[in-house]
Amino acid sequence: MLGVYLFSSGIDTPVIASGITDKLLHAAAYCVFGFLNLRAFHGGIRPMRQWPTLLAMILTLSYGAVDEWHQSLIPARVASVHDWLADAVGAGLSLVGLWAAVRLRQRRNPGR
Repeated sequence: MLGVYLFSSGIDTPVIASGITDKLLHAAAYCVFGFLNLRAFHGGIRPMRQWPTLLAMILTLSYGAVDEWHQSLIPARVASVHDWLADAVGAGLSLVGLWAAVRLRQRRNPGR
């Protein structure tokens, strides 16, 4: 959360020099953030359960909304629903990431 907060406090960079848009950066950041939240709420890389998954996603998406509000208070920054939607896509991808990590662990360690 601190990393997202500090990065969002900087100046607006809608397009990075290499041509990567800020939407891709939002999705990547929130994919990592969502995965870390999922891992924390599940107590590690474990099969997904309904409530820990739901709480992790609520935290991730709520923080994305709060971060957009925070950006609206910073001069030269812009809050955007599209940025929040990119955050939501990244958070959704984190679900796929946890599912894949669990499957990989189960294949490497059957019975665990």
